[in-house]
Amino acid sequence: MDYYMDEGQQTTPSFWVVPNPPNVDPTSSNEETSSDDMGHSGIHLSESITHDQLPRPKRKFHMQEDDVPAESSKKVQASAQKRREIINERLRILRNLVPNGTKVDINTMLEEAVQYVKFLRLQIKVRITFEKQVN
Repeated sequence: MDYYMDEGQQTTPSFWVVPNPPNVDPTSSNEETSSDDMGHSGIHLSESITHDQLPRPKRKFHMQEDDVPAESSKKVQASAQKRREIINERLRILRNLVPNGTKVDINTMLEEAVQYVKFLRLQIKVRITFEKQVN
């Protein structure tokens, strides 16, 4: 007998439904709910199904770990790896340029880099202003 879960129903065992077996009268008094009450024709709740007999819900296909990824997936992975390598290399360079950059985490180092650039801009403005006053 094929078991299935009707669309829109929850996945709890009390909502699993089975088609009427051929030897069961759909109008018998043993049923909890008729097909009209459920809103589905030909589908009835069955009390005689044990938990072990319930089918597992249908699942979407997921690639196994040992499966080879598709060609487009390889390209995406390769470009992501290259992007990460470039970012890490530039962060190493920036760490060496910023005072105390090698001693702190990335967030703090980036904040210090912003402050250091602002400080250097101010130094340039001060120097330009000083040179104008001297000349």
